[in-house]
Amino acid sequence: MTLTILPEVTVLYLLTFARLGTMMMLMPGLGEDNITMRLRLGLALGITLIVYPIAAPLYPRDLLQSVPKLLLFTIGEIAIGVFVGLTARLVLAASAIAGTTIANQMGLGFAMAVDPAQGQQGALIGNFLNLMAITM
Repeated sequence: MTLTILPEVTVLYLLTFARLGTMMMLMPGLGEDNITMRLRLGLALGITLIVYPIAAPLYPRDLLQSVPKLLLFTIGEIAIGVFVGLTARLVLAASAIAGTTIANQMGLGFAMAVDPAQGQQGALIGNFLNLMAITM
């Protein structure tokens, strides 16, 4: 019995994992320092296993024929993952800035608490908006 389809399945799985793994490492809430690297890796592998049947037909089938094309696709998937993850981080930073501005306008700018998402102190309303953005 030969498994000629196994290299193609492996490449498509790794391409899907490249995008989702990069997103998981940068996403707010999941990409924080208090969540272990093993947990993030396991979660990314599990989600990739769930998403793989949907994403595999979308990739071209001749990726194994040329190494430059495979490298180009891999770099593209990592770039998309970085873009999505950093966009989510940017939304989180915008909510922190909005919360700090609201707290300063209300006179609560000196009421500080530890912000788990930023790893530093932040205004209470900014922390609330950060946690709400992570939840959403």
